[in-house]
Amino acid sequence: MAGTRQTLEVLEGNGKKHLTKKEKAERAAAEVRAEVPKQIRPPEYLPEALKKEFRALGGKLKEAGLLTVLDYDTLARYLLAKQSYLAATQKVLEIQRGRMEAGKRVIDMEALDVATRVQDRFFKQCRGAANDMGLTVTSRCRLVLPPGAGGKAPEENPFERMMRERMHRA
Repeated sequence: MAGTRQTLEVLEGNGKKHLTKKEKAERAAAEVRAEVPKQIRPPEYLPEALKKEFRALGGKLKEAGLLTVLDYDTLARYLLAKQSYLAATQKVLEIQRGRMEAGKRVIDMEALDVATRVQDRFFKQCRGAANDMGLTVTSRCRLVLPPGAGGKAPEENPFERMMRERMHRA
C-alpha cells in the first residue's frame, strides 16, 4: 500500500529512495511551493484582540517550517473558533451555576443542552483547524518535515564524515 506523497527534499533527506536526475527534475517541477512569509500579517477580518495572538502563533509555526502565506486563513479560522469555543464554554458554566428560586438552585436543562451543542460545534471547528495547522500532538506526529526544518541542523554522523573525506582524497 502506498503512503502519502513526500516532497523531493524529504525523500533525499531520508536517503531511502534513489532517483535519477530526470526523476528528480520531474518531481521538483510537479511540487507546489508556497511562499514563506517574511512578515506575518494577520488578515483584515481578524478582530484586533486576536491579531497579537495570530502573530505570536504564526511566528512559532514559521520557525517550525509549517507556515506559508496560504495558511493565514486557516490560522485565523483556528483563532476565531477558539475564541467562540471559549465564549460558549463560559455560557455553559454560567448555566450550570443555575439560579436560586425558593431557596433551591435551579438549572435550565434545555438551555444547557443548547449551549453544550453550540460549545461542541465550536470545539470541533477549533480542533479541525488545529489539526490542519499541526497544532495537536497527533497531527504533528503525521507531519513529514524535510531535514533541517524547524531551525535545527541535523547532527553529522562521524562515519559519514570520514567516508566523505575519504572519497574526496581519492
